Amino acid sequence: MTQGILTDIDRFSTHDGPGIRTAIFFQGCPLRCAWCHSPETQPPLPVPVYRKMRCIGCLSCLHACPAGAISPPNTAPDNGEPPGLALNRELCARCLRCTQVCPTGAMAPSGRWRSLEEICELLSQDEAFYRNSGGGVTLSGGEILMQASFAEAVLLECRARGIHTAIETCGYGSTEDLLRLAALSDLIYYDVKLLDPEKHRQYTGVDNRLILHNLEALAQTRRDIVVRIPCIPGVNDSPGEIRATAAHVRSLGLTRLELLPYNGAAPAKYEWVFRDYPLPALREREASYYEGLREIVRGQGLDAPQFSRQEDKES
Repeated sequence: MTQGILTDIDRFSTHDGPGIRTAIFFQGCPLRCAWCHSPETQPPLPVPVYRKMRCIGCLSCLHACPAGAISPPNTAPDNGEPPGLALNRELCARCLRCTQVCPTGAMAPSGRWRSLEEICELLSQDEAFYRNSGGGVTLSGGEILMQASFAEAVLLECRARGIHTAIETCGYGSTEDLLRLAALSDLIYYDVKLLDPEKHRQYTGVDNRLILHNLEALAQTRRDIVVRIPCIPGVNDSPGEIRATAAHVRSLGLTRLELLPYNGAAPAKYEWVFRDYPLPALREREASYYEGLREIVRGQGLDAPQFSRQEDKES
């Protein structure tokens, strides 16, 4: 049976490509972007995700944990919020027994195995919406290159049914896998975070040489690639950095660069996975700032679509 680990399947999405789409989010990402909006998708296997507002304090998870990784609630905070549980991430064995006994879904796995047959059933149910809206299916993550075989199986099924396909990728993975998936896709969204390799390593955990190499390889096969920059205040969104990235995109023969303004809601999801947000001082910029950046992109001869706010991907 062909299977993959997915964090979410968002039916009737309107943010992940043209028309009404089924957005399929893959578990696992090789990058550790400091601003990541979906930290629960980073590990290659599912981890416990804790939504405090759903917790009724029954402590079933605490008693089920064989490693003693879960601690009872602390004193209730002054703001009136529930006290919540604590989890020692070093002790946690990711056995997910805590998620199996939670009666409210407060403690839930970040993802689960899904079969190709399950995906096909959803496609059958939603094909009419794709046809009527010009929509289709988008594979996102996490990072699809970490589960390239399953991504390929889904794309092949979509192609057999005549369904429009899109992929979203950070480009950090096998060049061969990327080109194979791209050949099965009608639309490609490709993230470029930073051009400087050391700065890229500082903020994502890896340098960007493979990412830039794969973008160049991809650009040699097609020109309809939408390069995206998640614009992070004070990290990569200076006019000079945007101009340099736009010039690089143009040098590859590509024509479209989309700016994704920072979404200040990102830190909230780190509580779900018992982590502190790495960039707590970040604040959203005014829309006028991004309009100025769009003018810079246009000045490099590129199409700069109307910017859209980065969407949180809930599992």
